Amino acid sequence: TTTIPGVPSPTGVAITPDGNRAYVTNFFTGNVSVINTATNTVTTTVPVGAGPAGVAITPGGNRAYVTNFGSNNVSVINTATNTVTTTVPVGNRPLGVAVARIRTTPPQPPISRRPTKIKATVDNIM
Repeated sequence: TTTIPGVPSPTGVAITPDGNRAYVTNFFTGNVSVINTATNTVTTTVPVGAGPAGVAITPGGNRAYVTNFGSNNVSVINTATNTVTTTVPVGNRPLGVAVARIRTTPPQPPISRRPTKIKATVDNIM
C-alpha cells in the first residue's frame, strides 16, 4: 500500500483509459488531485466546486466529470490541460456520476450471416 502525499480528503477516484493518471476528488478541499500512476505522485491539483465527490472519465480519456455535492453542479475537466472547461448546474447534492459510450450507428450483422446462394431452375410449361 502506498500513501500519496498531497491528497488531503480522498473521496472518489477514476483512472484514465490508458492507466497513466488517476483523478481523485478531495471533498473537504474542493479540488481534484491528478496522480501519475507510474510514479504515484500528484502532478497537479484542479480547483472545482464545493464538496467534490464522484468522478468519471470519458471512454476516450479526454474529459473528467466531477460531482460537486456542496455547490450542486458538475465540473467538466479537460484532461489534456487539467482545467475546468465548464460547470453544469444539476439537482441538489450530486454524489455519483457515470459515463457510457453511446452507439450512434446501428449494429452491423456478423460476417458469419452472409446470404446463402440459392440455385433455382425454371421450366417452361405449355
